[in-house]
Amino acid sequence: MLLKKILTALLFIVIFPTMALANESLAAEQTILPYDKLMRISYQLGKEIGYPETIQGLLLQETNGGRYRGQAKAAKNDPCYGVMQIKLDTAKFVLAKIWGFPKSDLLPDNQLRRKIRDDDVFNIKIATSYFKYLLSCYSGPAQWDQAVLSYNIGSYRLGKDGKAYDPNDYVKSVRMMIKTAVRKFNSKSNI
Repeated sequence: MLLKKILTALLFIVIFPTMALANESLAAEQTILPYDKLMRISYQLGKEIGYPETIQGLLLQETNGGRYRGQAKAAKNDPCYGVMQIKLDTAKFVLAKIWGFPKSDLLPDNQLRRKIRDDDVFNIKIATSYFKYLLSCYSGPAQWDQAVLSYNIGSYRLGKDGKAYDPNDYVKSVRMMIKTAVRKFNSKSNI
């Protein structure tokens, strides 16, 4: 059991240098970053999947660039955490299905919840991987719109035709964030 915990900790340290698990206690180090760093990190991580401005736009839409990072309630009282408003089940999906961690090696729910809430870089990495996955679920001219809407409402809520009602004009809001705030920030920051 102890060997398994040590190996799991080593995997996290090697694969996720930003999420050092220095001790196994519940006291996780908070890595809450200011707006400009969040925008730069989301750009860099988004660039790795070919959608830097989209990841920045999602960051702005979800928590105004980390300014409103409180826990939000989604459908079915399923809380969302951190700067990209990640659900616990989404984090587990990304870790197990996309990053390949065996479910038995995942952090316990309370620790993973704290990690996605308090480690901004980890939160953005989860969101970026999830968005890349969502893009792979769709094709055609509406691919981006479908992936963005799925990020907000869940892919299970889109019909087979990829259409769903967008009650909050989420896609339009993200597109507007990109055209205005994201591009303005990137221009000023020479990104």
